[in-house]
Amino acid sequence: MTVREQRIYAGMAAHWEKAVELYGEDRIVGLFLQGSQNYGLDDEESDIDTKLLVIPTLEEVIFNKQPISTTHILENDEHMDAKDIRLYFQCFRKGNPNFLEIMFTDFYMLNPEYADLWEDVVEMREDIAHLNPLVAAKAMMGMVQEKFHAMEHKYPSRARIIDEFGYDPKQLSHLIRVSNMLQYYVMNPEVSYKELLDFSNFTSFERENYQTYLKGVKRGKAYSLEEARVKATEFLGFADGTLQVAKERWNGKEDELTVAAMQEVQAEFVRRYLRKELM
Repeated sequence: MTVREQRIYAGMAAHWEKAVELYGEDRIVGLFLQGSQNYGLDDEESDIDTKLLVIPTLEEVIFNKQPISTTHILENDEHMDAKDIRLYFQCFRKGNPNFLEIMFTDFYMLNPEYADLWEDVVEMREDIAHLNPLVAAKAMMGMVQEKFHAMEHKYPSRARIIDEFGYDPKQLSHLIRVSNMLQYYVMNPEVSYKELLDFSNFTSFERENYQTYLKGVKRGKAYSLEEARVKATEFLGFADGTLQVAKERWNGKEDELTVAAMQEVQAEFVRRYLRKELM
């Protein structure tokens, strides 16, 4: 195991410990890495952020309580997003890469009780990622627009960065990455979603150069404020043009067989936990 991998798993172990403290181990499906490590864009400054999937308790089901959906901020300022598995399967259907990526990450920790069910999810991950291509394309476009508007917005947590560069380079790097991802998703449907996330459809030379470029953008080493504005506008227009192609190509209908398979796996997660709780 590399030093990088050791660092990631050590960070995730701390998240798992917090998750067990908050929710108990029995109802945890798994903990999944989210963010830059999944795209090969992490460096020494990158945080370990995760998504946690939990199963509703019998009481939550009977009394129709609000499903869990919250972000826990750990002592080191790392984030763990906890979400009821029922909500997460709804998120899968919306096609947002931020939610889909947990099916493709190489870094995860599973509860053995549900490992076989998660394997079922992973087996159909490409089908889920292409469940409704038009919706997925719109979700990516929404991310590009969000990053465009966030690039110069002075969020409290990013105020120091804005003061230093005049804009947030991290938002620009996301904008460029997702705009390119959208282009491949629409124009090259033969490319797997896994390849779109980590650029493994590139040659090793292209991949290394692209990752180096995005890391430089992310750390503010590539563009001045004026250059960043030009680049952001360019990629926003690029993404919008790609979305127009998607609208002409796809009708916005879900694949019904994939939806049915997803619903059955989701139901089995809940059934398995509730049987254990009743016992």
